[in-house]
Amino acid sequence: MKKLLMAVLLLALFLLPAAFAAAEGEEPATGTDLPCAHEHTKTTIYFYDSPSYKAVSSVSHRVSGRASVEVECLDCGEILSSTEMDNAEEIRPHSMKKGVCALCGYREPTEAVEQQENDRPGERTLIATPGEDTFFSMTLTQDDFTALEIAHVNTAVVRGENWDSAVALSVKDIRDYLTAQEDPLFVEMTEQQDGSLFVSMRPVTIPFSNTESGAKPVTLRFYRSHDPALRVTFAPLEDDELTEMTAAWQDPSDDSGKGFWFVPYLRDGTYIPLQ
Repeated sequence: MKKLLMAVLLLALFLLPAAFAAAEGEEPATGTDLPCAHEHTKTTIYFYDSPSYKAVSSVSHRVSGRASVEVECLDCGEILSSTEMDNAEEIRPHSMKKGVCALCGYREPTEAVEQQENDRPGERTLIATPGEDTFFSMTLTQDDFTALEIAHVNTAVVRGENWDSAVALSVKDIRDYLTAQEDPLFVEMTEQQDGSLFVSMRPVTIPFSNTESGAKPVTLRFYRSHDPALRVTFAPLEDDELTEMTAAWQDPSDDSGKGFWFVPYLRDGTYIPLQ
C-alpha cells in the first residue's frame, strides 16, 4: 500500500508543471522548443562605398575593401555576429555588359583577325579595344592563356586594327607568370603618327625575366621593310634616360608574306623606331 501511494505521489509531482502551464494557457514544452544549435550558418559581406575590384579569371573577380560581415543562422534566422573589417575579401562573378565587366573592367578576348596573312603559324592576333583618346587596351587572364595554349597557340599578338606595331606575348611563359601572381595581365598601348609605340603593362612587377632558352616573354614588333636596318629608342615613362636598341629581323613566314623587326619589351614607356 505504501509503495502504491508513493508512485501516485511521484506521478502527481511530475504532472504538476504541465498543469500549471495549462492553467496559464501555455503549451507544454516540446523538443522543438530547445535552443538552436546554429549548425548551419551563412556569411554575408556588405562592402562599403568604392571597394576594389580585380579580375581573377574569365568568369570572376576579387572584391576587397572595408565592409560589414554578418554571420546568420540558416536554421533559426538569428544574426550570430556582425563585425566591421578593413580588408574584407570575396570572389564574385563578373557583371558582363557587351563583353565588359561593369565592375572590374575585364574584357572578353577579342576574336582573332580572320586574314590569314596576319597570323603566322602558332600565333593568334588579338585586336585591342579602343578607349579614351587614342589608347587601346586588353585584359588577359590565366584562363585566356590556357585556352590559347590548348588551341596550340604559342604567341599572342596584341595590336590595334591596321597598326604597324604590336606586342607579342609568349603564351606559356605569361600563363605561368599569371598563375603565380593571381592577377590578370592588363595591356594599354597607343601608336602615334610617327610610328612610335607607347606600351604600359600591369601588374607592375613586369618586366619578365628571360626564359631558359634565352627568349624574351614579351617583345615589340614593328612591321616595316627589311632595308634599311631598324633601331629603336626607348623613352621610359618614369624618367628621361633614353635607351637605344638594335632591332632583330624576322623573315616572312610562308603564310604571312610579311616580316617584321622586333625588340624586347623593357618596361612602361614609348618605343620610337628609327629606320
